[in-house]
Amino acid sequence: MIEYRAHPTLYNGVMFRSRLEARWAALFDFTKVKWQYEPVDLRGWVPDFFLEFPPCSSKHCEFTKSAWAEVKPAMSLDELDKMKQIGMPDPFDAFGFIMLGLNPGIISMFSMSCGGNSAGGVYHFGDICGVRDNNVDELWKTAGNLVQWRGS
Repeated sequence: MIEYRAHPTLYNGVMFRSRLEARWAALFDFTKVKWQYEPVDLRGWVPDFFLEFPPCSSKHCEFTKSAWAEVKPAMSLDELDKMKQIGMPDPFDAFGFIMLGLNPGIISMFSMSCGGNSAGGVYHFGDICGVRDNNVDELWKTAGNLVQWRGS
């Protein structure tokens, strides 16, 4: 497994602990996903994001979806699964939990709240935000350019 060094990155007035977190926040903005960065301390675990996905009509869900999200520098779903060190916190299990990797195709979703229903499994980001996959991939590239380090 490759070790990555986090580079604190300012995006949209928020100082993120890593450029990868900032890039995800930019993608959330492009896809109309509401986000809060490190919104709460849950007994020593601070989720990277709380997400509220826009309502969509898909085979997965027809209601607004929400989830806690953790960003990890995983290059594959297998690697992401190995990084699972936490479970869903007890009092907050009404919401879903998602782990996000190095790109929108590396997402592991554990029980996501969908208006009373729950979905689980592995998805591309476009599946859960209602955006076509190729559009998400282009937005991901744009998000990367937006948060890229620029020297003075």
